[in-house]
Amino acid sequence: MKYQLLTNDSIQFKHPKRELPIKLYRIFALTDIEINIKGFRTTVKSGTVGGYIQKENNLPQNDCSWVFHNAKVFDNAKLSNSIVRDEAWVFENSELSGSAACKKSHIWGECTLKDTWVDDNVDVHGTCTLTNTEVRNSSVVCGRSIVKNSKMFNGCRIYNSQVADTKMFDVSEIKDGSVVENCILKGRTVISNKIVKNESRQEDIELSVMTG
Repeated sequence: MKYQLLTNDSIQFKHPKRELPIKLYRIFALTDIEINIKGFRTTVKSGTVGGYIQKENNLPQNDCSWVFHNAKVFDNAKLSNSIVRDEAWVFENSELSGSAACKKSHIWGECTLKDTWVDDNVDVHGTCTLTNTEVRNSSVVCGRSIVKNSKMFNGCRIYNSQVADTKMFDVSEIKDGSVVENCILKGRTVISNKIVKNESRQEDIELSVMTG
């Protein structure tokens, strides 16, 4: 075993989606845990007090996953070689693999994150799948979105769309069933119900013509 639940160190936590509170337990490292996730390297030393989980199914005993101080994983959420830190939450039925949730980010619903870094007040919910992606700075991914090999910064949004090999900045949005590949979006560009490939946009416009 790499950790134990501290049954004498629990909290009644107000669930963000339910009326009744749930009990969460702080975790305690029983051995050194070497972490190397998306270039983030650290060692959790034996005897370290971590964050909170609801049950052992949230955090495996046989890999490098860890929940850091004041972060929370609960409901049926699961980690696999992943970390949650800096007051981030992972809950409902979401799963992280080789990924990180940091700095007050929330991942919930039935989302799946693989080799993905989520940081700084990010919200990921619905049934999203994110693979090899960075989502930062109050950005949102939701609905049935599928995002691969992409980066999002500065409050960008993806709603119910497919995005690959794309960089988004400046509150850009992709929504309503769009398919976007190999693009750079800046300057509040909005893509709605369109196919857009191999373009660079830096305008305060909404794309309204099908391209691709």
